[in-house]
Amino acid sequence: MLIAAFVGCTLLALCVQLIARGLAQKPAGEDFEPGESVQGVRHPGESIGFVTRLLAGIFPQTRGGRQTLEMLFIRAGQFSISAAPRFLAVRNFVMLAVSGVFIYLGLQFGKQNPTLGTRLLAGGLIAVLLIWALPGLWIQVLASRRIERIRRSLPYILDMLSLCVSGSGSVRDAIGHVSRETHDTHPDTSTELTLVREQTDLATLDFALQQFSRRMDIPEVAGIVGLISQFQHLGVGAEAALHSYSDSLRLKWRQAAEERANSKTVKLLFPLALCLLPSMMMLLWGPAAVDLFRFMKDGGLAAVREQVSDQEGLDAARERTRTAVQTRAREAGARRQLPTVNASVEL
Repeated sequence: MLIAAFVGCTLLALCVQLIARGLAQKPAGEDFEPGESVQGVRHPGESIGFVTRLLAGIFPQTRGGRQTLEMLFIRAGQFSISAAPRFLAVRNFVMLAVSGVFIYLGLQFGKQNPTLGTRLLAGGLIAVLLIWALPGLWIQVLASRRIERIRRSLPYILDMLSLCVSGSGSVRDAIGHVSRETHDTHPDTSTELTLVREQTDLATLDFALQQFSRRMDIPEVAGIVGLISQFQHLGVGAEAALHSYSDSLRLKWRQAAEERANSKTVKLLFPLALCLLPSMMMLLWGPAAVDLFRFMKDGGLAAVREQVSDQEGLDAARERTRTAVQTRAREAGARRQLPTVNASVEL
């Protein structure tokens, strides 16, 4: 029954996905959106099979979520148009396989041990959730690392662009030359510049730079795109501006590094105090703990208990204490009367 219900829910979700995709399909004659061109370069002969589309569409996904996933793959360096559908197909297939295995085990062992069956079903649910979340997080990590590598290479790229532009070359040719020269040292940046050059040949430089800024989505790239676009519209050289912008990026990152280094001293106080606290406690409380251990080992606690339980000894101790207090009081009174007696003798 559970397996039949699971298969039925899966087929129903697939039908809903297909209907939603048909309703959301763009009508004929609608204007071209420039943002859709960033979905990657489709290689010749590349296609998405029916099984891949079927598995990728088992769980419904909105258009915004699909575009976000495709952009995430592009930022991770996967420009294939079938990267996102294959990722969804593999993830959904693994989820279905794992859920089916756990449901089967839960039904088999649940007849003999209901508690074990419940635990298997709960473990299957947790495993499915992990399979759903972890691959997406890993793709995000890969995209973040690639963007960070591109961000760190921008000052060198700007210096090379400024040198190429200063030699009476156009920005388009300079981008193509820099993309070829940086293929070995900065392969990620070289790939992005190659895409910019190809999109410039197909459309315009402004369009290619805007797509580059959209793919990276970092302030440094947005500043470079705005700078080049502005100088292109003004018709003046941009070599000095590119060189000064690269210097400002280096200065900004140096200041950020110094700020992080200065903050480390404050952050190190907490682990330093936690590491020194045990040794300080041993140094201060160690002798007292040793004396207490020796006192307990020699039977000191038993002697104290015997003295507390001995009522006659307690009464004698109280009497001795009372007598000592009275004696000290009489001695104090005698010392106070001694100056008066000496004064009367003199008279």
